[in-house]
Amino acid sequence: MNAGRRSALLSATLAFGGCDSWEEDSRYSYPVFSDDGAGIAAVYMTFEAQDTTTHTRTRNHETQVLMKEDTSSTVPTAITSLMLGQVRDLFFMRDEEYIILGRHNDEVERSDGSSERTIWYDRVDLDGTVTNIAGGSTYLSMLSCDGGSSSSSTAGPLKVIPSPDGTVLALFESTSSCSERSMQVTFLDAADLSVLDGPHTVPDVEPTWSGGTPWWATVDLAWTAENGFAAGFWGASAPVDHLSATTIEVGGTVTEAVIIAMDCFYPATTSSSTNADGDGVEINERTGTLNTSATSYVGAYGCSE
Repeated sequence: MNAGRRSALLSATLAFGGCDSWEEDSRYSYPVFSDDGAGIAAVYMTFEAQDTTTHTRTRNHETQVLMKEDTSSTVPTAITSLMLGQVRDLFFMRDEEYIILGRHNDEVERSDGSSERTIWYDRVDLDGTVTNIAGGSTYLSMLSCDGGSSSSSTAGPLKVIPSPDGTVLALFESTSSCSERSMQVTFLDAADLSVLDGPHTVPDVEPTWSGGTPWWATVDLAWTAENGFAAGFWGASAPVDHLSATTIEVGGTVTEAVIIAMDCFYPATTSSSTNADGDGVEINERTGTLNTSATSYVGAYGCSE
């Protein structure tokens, strides 16, 4: 083999090997305004990354909560250490002095073709104290009923959303199988995590069927402006741009088949990437600097019925 061919072969081998390698990486992500619009929370994530011909794979994520009590462009300050998993949800309830962090680890395929992952939800006090609300266990994330030929997402299976004023946490839990799905919501005192009310069963809608396989309706979750908690079901005979929902109030009133506009579910509460004036917040994933500006993509909390 001549020198030119050896050099070309070596270059190709190194390039191919580089595509297979995992490299340490990090980024800033997921900025949200506080409920009063005066502060911003975000996360810093570390992970391993692998470039492929079509995209970048990531694995072994860790997440750190950042916070600042103004909306300037300066980088928010870390208030926790790195914790296992990548961000799933982030809500900054500044009036009640806490942040809700949802995170999950990498998805793992089961032998039946379904997938699972560990999920955590924590309350993070503004001094950085972390208190687990729920999770730390393995939950079904994708359900397969045909040995892995197809799969569908499951409701939840775990989510914590603070009420608009931040005093109550809605803890939503769901379990799914190929024969049934159950959902419930429990209302917690956000200050001490004691149970205020519940758990309350969330009545489901009938699944659609394909070749003997059930497809459970996708579920959206949000607090209503009337301080009820809503579970909206896709494909359940609602008008265009609306969902048929079940609303649950603290105290136990459950109302089914309530027609609610889709934009009532985005955002789900008063802390999100959009403030009450309709401004959005972005973060530079490499430097952590922030930018706030008017946006037309996601509305502020509150909706048209």
